[in-house]
Amino acid sequence: MQAAAAASATSATSAAPTATASAAAAAASAIPATTATATAASCASTREHTDLDGAVVQDGYGPRGLSLPPDECRAACGRTRGCNVWVSCADAKACGQQCWLKWVEVPSTAPLRGEGAHVPWSAGTCEKDKPGSVPLPSAEQLEAVRVVALRTAKGELRIKLRPDWHAPSVTYVRTVALTDTCTAKCVFYRAEPGFLLQGGMRAVVPPNSRCRAFPGGPADCTDPQERPGGKMMEKGQVAWAGGSAGPDLFILMGRNGFGATHTVWGELADEASLALALELVQAPIEKGLKPGSMRMIADPISFTVHVV
Repeated sequence: MQAAAAASATSATSAAPTATASAAAAAASAIPATTATATAASCASTREHTDLDGAVVQDGYGPRGLSLPPDECRAACGRTRGCNVWVSCADAKACGQQCWLKWVEVPSTAPLRGEGAHVPWSAGTCEKDKPGSVPLPSAEQLEAVRVVALRTAKGELRIKLRPDWHAPSVTYVRTVALTDTCTAKCVFYRAEPGFLLQGGMRAVVPPNSRCRAFPGGPADCTDPQERPGGKMMEKGQVAWAGGSAGPDLFILMGRNGFGATHTVWGELADEASLALALELVQAPIEKGLKPGSMRMIADPISFTVHVV
């Protein structure tokens, strides 16, 4: 049944009029790519004995964590797309040389986690990568995008967008693709064979805030509960994770009732994309995970988002 569904999706995509493909290509070329480089002045502020909060872009702890002194941590934030808050340990005995790169919507008002002589961290902000700092596509450009590709080192996962299932989510994904604003948090990090491939799609554009309502779900998810496609998700369909509005997402690798409790907005567009997803979900996982725990990928799989 799934093979037939995938073949049908492929046919629908390949049979799209040439004018639509041309419009999508024109829309993509009309939006300039952003740069990940910040000027020295934009990252000039350093606050000693201060710890600032934000969504983590790059960990500072563990086998893949950054280990940099404050000046180098600040520079790393400046050249990393999606980073506008940095925190670095200034006391090697207390916390080594951990360097955490983070993101907030308004860097100048980054939440304070702690300050004072007892805090071993130095921190600062970079006035960049804020929602609204990137030119956004027009409604016409957005509408022209029917398929996007999550481009990994192993190939492309092409996703047929379904605005009839949830238009606000599709608008966000289209915007990410057209503006080329994926950050280091566009990555697959969890692999559950026969169940799901999970990751995130955090970008330097205003986040999606709309999601489907369901009993016991987040209070800010208020859209009508049932999507036109029904309650059941099918293998290869794509939704926001955790019943949220994103940016964490998952590709269903089996079949169950997630459609009733998750906002579904797309489906893998062809057999090649499904085959790649089946390959990626077999990625090696971290060592030492306890039985029954989430299978976190040992080397998370980065991707960028593009218009097809």
